[in-house]
Amino acid sequence: MPKPVPQAQSSSVLIAVSGGVDSICLLHILASFNASSESSYNPLSRFLKDHPLCKIEAAYIDHSQRLDTDLDVKNVQEICQKLGVKFNSTKLDLPKNCSESLAREERYKALNLILKDRGLDHLVTGHHADDIVETALINLTRGTGPKGLCSLQHQPAGIWRPFIYDLQQQRTGSRTVTKQTLLSYAKQHNLTWNEDSTNQSGQYLRNRIRKKLECSTPQLKQELLNLSISNLVLTKQIDFELQKILQAIQSSCHTYSIVKLTELPEELQAYLVHSLLTQNCTEVSSRAVKDTLNFLNTKQTAKILQLKGAQILILPKKYFKFLPGVSK
Repeated sequence: MPKPVPQAQSSSVLIAVSGGVDSICLLHILASFNASSESSYNPLSRFLKDHPLCKIEAAYIDHSQRLDTDLDVKNVQEICQKLGVKFNSTKLDLPKNCSESLAREERYKALNLILKDRGLDHLVTGHHADDIVETALINLTRGTGPKGLCSLQHQPAGIWRPFIYDLQQQRTGSRTVTKQTLLSYAKQHNLTWNEDSTNQSGQYLRNRIRKKLECSTPQLKQELLNLSISNLVLTKQIDFELQKILQAIQSSCHTYSIVKLTELPEELQAYLVHSLLTQNCTEVSSRAVKDTLNFLNTKQTAKILQLKGAQILILPKKYFKFLPGVSK
């Protein structure tokens, strides 16, 4: 007699709601449907079947960059009230016209704090297929290498991204949830949302790339999406082999052999260093990888290399160790 398939454990989640159409649709779908709902009406039926939810809360983070955020708060709060979802909000004290990276870093800090305070299991965001393409192009522009093509993922043990979950499972008949999909859903269900006025600013790289993508053909967007998903599968296979090599050069916790690393081909050295920086630093770039390799491959007078969120310490007998970064 076959063994019964174990049921997925129910989870409590915090939905990051910006007030835009993506997160408003996510909030409405997760609060309105369950795993048994018909897939034609529920674009997340497979996700909900694999990730049953026992509790849903929402959070709005005000970055203090706009004067019209009160409209966002009011709209999200009213939708939460209609859906019976608890609403949380936080106002950040950020400098005007701050960078995208700083705003993102502080936003996730605030969201994770709410997640912890409310005793919830997972943070959920409304990223979709268009975001995968935009993020891939942004990361390639910044020189983050092949991993930049697939950095935006649904993370089973971390951030949940329902709109790209089914796509990344590469199941037969997987539904591609795009911006247009969500706009159609929002109109069909008479949802209200506010467009972030900063989305029109050319100050931000994502906005500039988004504008260029709007002028591209649907075929090009689909090809970029397919490339990102294919690269994700390949990267997972590479990472599996990469972990074996990392274990071979590791001597203890966060400590690695310079000799064993520098004996490897240069391309592999760069890939390994990129992986180590991703695990230990708050921000990774091609420049950080290059600086780290130069630091490890040459006789440095300095014993410490300062990085964003971490530092590398040279130890006796040609070892190096990652330490937490020094607060400025």
